[in-house]
Amino acid sequence: MSGDGYKMLFSTGKIGSLELKNRIVMSPMVTNYATKDGAVTEQYKDYLRERANGGVGLIIVEATYIHPWGKGFVNNLGVDRDELVPGLRELTEVAHGAEVKIAIQLYHAGRQTSSKTSGYHPIAPSPIPTPGEEQIPR
Repeated sequence: MSGDGYKMLFSTGKIGSLELKNRIVMSPMVTNYATKDGAVTEQYKDYLRERANGGVGLIIVEATYIHPWGKGFVNNLGVDRDELVPGLRELTEVAHGAEVKIAIQLYHAGRQTSSKTSGYHPIAPSPIPTPGEEQIPR
């Protein structure tokens, strides 16, 4: 993978005013490495550290639920309560320690959640259930 074909990929880049050390971006991928109540774990920090040390310019943290009704996975990362902020700050410190920028994908599962996952009845703009789910969203 040498040659001028990759020169632009490894050059600095900008997204608005955000300056990146290169143009490699890690897309958000759900890991299920959070606790059941949405907190960051050591496993999650280790996972992110490995990716940051791998040389990307920007990491986008996985789908992170913004409200308990929108939790889509049992071990889904959350940002719905103040007590989750210190763990999220630690993720930022891990990324910045490798000179990597970090962003977060905010997420609400809508009709794709279930009361088994979130503890709440799904809500959505229409009463059409997710295929394979029995609950009709309200």
